[in-house]
Amino acid sequence: MTGIEIQKRLNAAYEVLRKERDLPEHMLTEFLNDR
Repeated sequence: MTGIEIQKRLNAAYEVLRKERDLPEHMLTEFLNDR
């Protein structure tokens, strides 16, 4: 997979998590910064 494909998958996966768990926005930033 290319980096772009991985990023798209991460974004899609996070969207699902955010909707299901109702995560605060700052957790998204921390999550992405860890990658």
